[in-house]
Amino acid sequence: MISLVSGTFKVDFYLWKAGLETGQPSNNSSLSSFPQFELMNGHINSYSVYASDKCVWRHYNLYRVDAKLSDPINLQDYPFDTHQLTIEMKI
Repeated sequence: MISLVSGTFKVDFYLWKAGLETGQPSNNSSLSSFPQFELMNGHINSYSVYASDKCVWRHYNLYRVDAKLSDPINLQDYPFDTHQLTIEMKI
């Protein structure tokens, strides 16, 4: 859903993250226990660790994230305009 008035949009996406850290599977939706990444252009409504496992020497987590993000939408060239909605992340 995109709001042209506020310049926000909602997303529901999966994020796969591999690293040397250990991960424990959980369905915890407490945002205080969410140290793995941060959204720079919005906030996380809810998340869950969809999968967590170890392969070879790396651990990985698969997250399902529901978030509300902001990205100003310029309608100056409407109806011939195109837009790219961005998800800015700090890992």
